Amino acid sequence: MQLPTNEAHNCPWGLRRWVLPPLITAICILQGTFLFTTFQRHQQELETTNQTTAKHVQDLFQAKLANDRRMLTTALEVITRDPVLMQVFQARDRAALLSRAKPIFDRFTQQGRITHWYFHQRDRVNFLRVHPKKHGDLIDRVTLKRAEQTQQPSIGLEQGVIGAPVLRAVYPWYSSPPTSTDNYPAGNPVQRKLPANLIGYVELGIEFQDIVSQVSKILDVDLVVLVDKKLLDRPKWQAQVIKQGKRLTWDQFPSHVVVEQTLSTLPEAIHQVIPTTHQADLAPKQFSENGKTQQVIVLPLQDVDGKSLGYIAAFKDISTTVNSLHQSILKISLVVGAIGIGLILFFVAFLRSVELTLMRRTVELT
Repeated sequence: MQLPTNEAHNCPWGLRRWVLPPLITAICILQGTFLFTTFQRHQQELETTNQTTAKHVQDLFQAKLANDRRMLTTALEVITRDPVLMQVFQARDRAALLSRAKPIFDRFTQQGRITHWYFHQRDRVNFLRVHPKKHGDLIDRVTLKRAEQTQQPSIGLEQGVIGAPVLRAVYPWYSSPPTSTDNYPAGNPVQRKLPANLIGYVELGIEFQDIVSQVSKILDVDLVVLVDKKLLDRPKWQAQVIKQGKRLTWDQFPSHVVVEQTLSTLPEAIHQVIPTTHQADLAPKQFSENGKTQQVIVLPLQDVDGKSLGYIAAFKDISTTVNSLHQSILKISLVVGAIGIGLILFFVAFLRSVELTLMRRTVELT
């Protein structure tokens, strides 16, 4: 006996009515759980990218600083053993000292990126700057004071005249090799007179800008160095900026000033991601601008004494990674959606077939 079509839709057992709603709900929950898990995994991948970039930037900065420390140490060992330099320095012949040092300094600049060279007297008064021809001022920097106090080499980052750090290395200079009684234990203050054979101090320095440029090229990131305004004297800072021909703006940010950058122009969204107070949020951030997604990592910047100078903001274009993850999520969503719809249609057809079979058998029995 053939079952009328209208009766097929009014099955007394109503299997589809009772089975389909919970089944569709279960399928939707499973799909949602899968998509949420996929999204979370992709977010973790972005977080891993953030952490990896931060570690690479930090590690490379440390490696470059360590390499430059060794280079400065080697150069100072050569300088302090040069008998001609020692002779003209002891004779206080500034012209002869400059004549002897300038060709050496030019080679250092070309081969080793050394940008600063000083000769200081025993009392820390500068006798000669080989880079700019200036002298006669008392040097009050930590590295020189530490070399004076310990009579040991002193190396570390110190703030420069416009706030940009300079890696400085200072060596005590002796007319004869120091004996054990001439040296002071490292870290202890001076308790007696300076050694008689101490003739002064030699100092070399590398601009932090050079280190920033190298890290930027190697890791393909853009870097911005920000210094806390509390550490700067605004009139002196502005005078030095004008003197050096740099395009830096004091009022660009509320608590920090940009002293170095590898970006030609800072993005508009930078105000949302870089430090706006003296206590910065160092959590990695992202922003999108002009169709690009940038990852921003903020690292603390400290001097030789561990005092906070400011921050280094690293900008990395992760548009390719983000777009790839978005496309992956979209493709997975389409596949999962298609599978879900297919399952629902299958069960609708299957349950309808079951209903029809039950109705046929019921009719046959009656």
